[in-house]
Amino acid sequence: MIKRAARVAQVSCIVAVSLLMTGVASVQAATVPAVGTAKVQKYITHGRYYTQKVELEDVIPVPEDIQALTRDKKGAIADLIDRIEAYYEEQGFVSEDLQTWLTKHKHIRREFWLAIHPNLDDAQAVIAFFDNLRTSRSDTFEEYFHLAIAMSVVADTATAIESSRHFLVWGVEEKQFLSRPELLEIYDHFTNKKNAKLFPYSPKVLVWPLLVHLVDLDLNESERNWGIKRFAQMKTSLEKTYSQIDYDYEKLNQRPRLGTTRPYSLANIFNPAIGGVCVDQAYCSSRVMKTFGIPALKVRGDGRYGGMGHAWTGYLARVGSRLSFDFTGRFNNDYFYTGMAFDPQTETLVLDRHIAMMLDGALKNYEKYTDAAALTRIGNSIYDKNVKAAQSFAETAIKSNPLYPHSWRLLFRCLLTTDSDTKVPKKHMKSLFKELSGHPDLSLELMDYFMKHWERDDTKTRQKYYEAAFALYAKRPDLQLLLRTAQCKELFADGNAKDALQKAARTATDNATEGTLVLPLVEIIVDACKDSAKWKRPAYAVLNGLTKKGFPQRRGNEVSQAYLDLTAMIEQLR
Repeated sequence: MIKRAARVAQVSCIVAVSLLMTGVASVQAATVPAVGTAKVQKYITHGRYYTQKVELEDVIPVPEDIQALTRDKKGAIADLIDRIEAYYEEQGFVSEDLQTWLTKHKHIRREFWLAIHPNLDDAQAVIAFFDNLRTSRSDTFEEYFHLAIAMSVVADTATAIESSRHFLVWGVEEKQFLSRPELLEIYDHFTNKKNAKLFPYSPKVLVWPLLVHLVDLDLNESERNWGIKRFAQMKTSLEKTYSQIDYDYEKLNQRPRLGTTRPYSLANIFNPAIGGVCVDQAYCSSRVMKTFGIPALKVRGDGRYGGMGHAWTGYLARVGSRLSFDFTGRFNNDYFYTGMAFDPQTETLVLDRHIAMMLDGALKNYEKYTDAAALTRIGNSIYDKNVKAAQSFAETAIKSNPLYPHSWRLLFRCLLTTDSDTKVPKKHMKSLFKELSGHPDLSLELMDYFMKHWERDDTKTRQKYYEAAFALYAKRPDLQLLLRTAQCKELFADGNAKDALQKAARTATDNATEGTLVLPLVEIIVDACKDSAKWKRPAYAVLNGLTKKGFPQRRGNEVSQAYLDLTAMIEQLR
């Protein structure tokens, strides 16, 4: 049960949280390039970002003997590491001293070379920063080598931490932000023995895919000390800091209590006389958690009321006896199913659910997770030369660790080319739903690949699989609605208007409380019926009845944008 104060903030968190970085591919792996392109978002100055489109093709040369790689996949991973190192040596990025050191520390060598993203990292800068840490922090480096790797892949560009800081934050002048710490200062904060006593999880034992969401800490020493003093007694329940920030309703009217001259600091935002809105709650709670060694990030998403955004915090949590990725401030009453977060390594936007999936994969079995990433990388690199071999690598990667999303993407892309026998894709789709029952977002994405195995005129088979997938998404109405929208559009395109209208109307009615999420189905119904004397009146009756089924008409004292959109659509049926 949400306490009354939290409910008031929930109802009033209607700020226009602008998604400053739009049009970005929803998923970017931490280690392996996806097929296609990515849009890297780099912060320039207050409220402005530079967008750079990057082609995601692996720069590491592929060996000629692909069959040899396929026969020995463990050996193929070792070969990949050798090829990565050799390539960067040829580029002049690796000193002889570093190469000698890595040869003596094979476990670190493996993790380091596999961590560098070949397109979205500045490899030369990554290697230089890593080598600097190795020599300047030699007393702690080997203990904290995962931290060093995370620092290196984040600190390779001057914009990564600055972009992470400014992501989502609005209504603050540039001059109000405090100075950022030096990069080595961040490393020293997390390796300080005194600080280590305060950390719920030691950076020694966390792996670098988690730590990239820790090392983008942008608080200077004064800020960190303030946070430690204020919240030391809460170190195992720091997610509660999100709700400890007093809600600044005046900021919604462009009159923030912080003003335009006070510093944008933890002390001010946690001051009940000042406070902030949801983006400030997400910023400050994530920064407090980072200060205590907890990987955390800001997330932005849209809920059922439409026209409004909300920001919450993702963080590493202990769930029973294990660690997992969790969220705080994600108000369930508003149905914020998914959101976008900033990846400080790649400087891209990533679906929060995919971050949770990948990090859960790393927590489940890190070695097998990195094996899956490396195998998928090899598979992607040989796809154009040998699709069957690429598919073999994808299948082996999934067996190693099913929570690495790019393995599934590669597999289903290969299946479109290699398998005319539908038994194989059916087997893999069944496995996908089973393995990713806790992370279903990816399975919806891959439904598109799966459905391409059946001709459009095979309506019976295609509809059977639409219905099967619909049932599997029972706990995720947002995915059901997306699937049903695609299904109904296909039915219309195939001339099955009656069936499409019945499914759309029934699903919209059953999910009326989802608000803005049912509007695509409403649009389908309106477009099909507005010029039909036969269907116009019954369609009007169905859609007009959505409000009686719980369609959200108001959000606090405001008429919801979703309701305004609904009524505008219904008017077309009068």
